[in-house]
Amino acid sequence: MSLHADLEWELRTSGSDNNGGAFRDADPGTSVDYSQQDSAQLAPSDLAMVTGGTTLTSAAGGFTGAMVGNVIHITSGTNFTAGWYEITAYTDTNTIEIDRDATNGSNASSGQGYVGGGVQTPEAIDAIVVAGNTVHVQAGTYTLTGAVGWTAGGADSQVLISGYHSSHGDSPTGDDRPLFSCGAYTWGNTNDYVSTEHLRFSGTGNPTLKLAGYAKHRNLYWENTTASSNRPAAQLQDHYAIVIDCEGTCPNSTGGRALDCYSRKSIVVGCYFHDATYGLYTVDDGSSVAFTIFDTCAADGLNSNSNCHNLTVINCVFYGCDDGLYYHGSGLAVLNCVFEACTTYGINVGSSTSASILLDHNNWRNNGTDVSGCSKGPNATAVDPQFTDAGGGDFSRSGSNLDGQALSITQGVG
Repeated sequence: MSLHADLEWELRTSGSDNNGGAFRDADPGTSVDYSQQDSAQLAPSDLAMVTGGTTLTSAAGGFTGAMVGNVIHITSGTNFTAGWYEITAYTDTNTIEIDRDATNGSNASSGQGYVGGGVQTPEAIDAIVVAGNTVHVQAGTYTLTGAVGWTAGGADSQVLISGYHSSHGDSPTGDDRPLFSCGAYTWGNTNDYVSTEHLRFSGTGNPTLKLAGYAKHRNLYWENTTASSNRPAAQLQDHYAIVIDCEGTCPNSTGGRALDCYSRKSIVVGCYFHDATYGLYTVDDGSSVAFTIFDTCAADGLNSNSNCHNLTVINCVFYGCDDGLYYHGSGLAVLNCVFEACTTYGINVGSSTSASILLDHNNWRNNGTDVSGCSKGPNATAVDPQFTDAGGGDFSRSGSNLDGQALSITQGVG
């Protein structure tokens, strides 16, 4: 056996990497989740095990039936293999069963173990979590001491990394979300099928954050604060991803990108990319971008080069960029968007574009030139979009509201 797909891990700043850190309700009505506390419920130091079996004993005792479904972290001992093991059955105060043999091939003794209690750092468990697991992250600041890479997701059993404020599933917003202070390290989902939600990331790495393909990413904030050139704040690593209600910025890096997106058939919805050289850089074939704000990007709000085909952009705002949308691929539809105060072009379509381009029902105002290489369509408008946020076009997270004649959405991902 191995760790169960239904385990739910607990990450909290006041926990310990010695703790068991995970639970599943293996015996409903009897099992108790001891992971949602700072300290271990039980910490025996006299564990023993006969090699080849799954029976774990402690002469001092203290095991209970309520511990079934919790994880015991065995950290040391003679002939023990250190690791996390699920308690699968209770015999008596001195005896339990665990999911697999914890010895190194010889009878083990003098083992130190910890049942329950939250884990303190993601680096301790990123390689331990298995497909199907959820990692609950309690609000607080986590300072990385190394790169983090969740590698265990599966097509039918994703890993979910989910932030919470007071209780699991409370979907915090703004500064109530947990913050990973990454420094020069990268939070890197190196495999597909690892979803993330309700989290914040700040760092100087290249990039700060890697987002997995074939996954959902929602209500995230990320930033890259380095002055080094050409740094992405976040990168989407593979195809078929959904990025929704997220905010990204990269204000200090020349050539910096709020989000790199080298992925096909991905969906970006309700996001806010701002104060970067590029807001969303190089979306790939068959992707869609909707209800997203591109604000104050020194080069392009949305950049897609000649490798891209069939991009759809709907109900977006491009404000204060050099080019709002730079597109040198083929196949483009842009509908019901606002292009306001873009210095050079609202949309710049390159000569390499060969397939059909559809632009219509867009609002164009105060741009250097509205379009290059394409037509605005028969229903173009040029009215004041009436941005009503107090920043006068700086769409901050604090309750910004887009309420215009050409576009009517309430934006701000909290």
